[in-house]
Amino acid sequence: MKHISIRRIYFPDFVVGKLYINGDYVCRTLELPDRSNAPNVSCVLEGYYPTKINIHYGESSSYEAYELLDTIGRSDIEIHIGNSVEDTKGCILIGMRVDWLNSRVLDSRKAFDRFMKLMNRDEGFVTIKEDIGVRPKPRIKETLKQTIKQLPDHEQLDLIMDNYFNFVSRVVYVTLKAVRRGIAQYNSEKNWWEKWGKRVLRIVESLIIIFAK
Repeated sequence: MKHISIRRIYFPDFVVGKLYINGDYVCRTLELPDRSNAPNVSCVLEGYYPTKINIHYGESSSYEAYELLDTIGRSDIEIHIGNSVEDTKGCILIGMRVDWLNSRVLDSRKAFDRFMKLMNRDEGFVTIKEDIGVRPKPRIKETLKQTIKQLPDHEQLDLIMDNYFNFVSRVVYVTLKAVRRGIAQYNSEKNWWEKWGKRVLRIVESLIIIFAK
């Protein structure tokens, strides 16, 4: 019997998490945002779910995948391959790492193969709950100084997201989202500064205050 544990972090447009098997880290997860368990548009509720092996029917192929049972108000919730929230109607997608800027998981096939190999067709159950976060590790200021000296690549951004408060993670996400929207707005309208510039500056200033403490 394998225990699959998923620890979520909630964002406005998606939910990311970490997946463990019997306490050992395996990969990242991606789900739809929390919209009160509404079918096809929301992630499933937190809780305990037994699982069984079922056939997942994708657009181009079908393959074995684990299905969550007894999902209240939902059905056909599986752990399967996919990269973005457009690839799911409530199922749990898995990947090796998170592309935070584009709200995706990457190397999904590799993560799925690893997951299935570790499960070894055994029976199992899933527990899903929010990741309450961890306190910053020692020497946080030194780590931050080294990180912000250069634009973070995906590994550095993963480090920030994984090791500091979930609140900071959400602020970083909102900041990046605002910048992306601001650039798009700038390309189409001249009043970008009035609509987005000041908002972005306020968020950046808040980040600076948090990191400086």
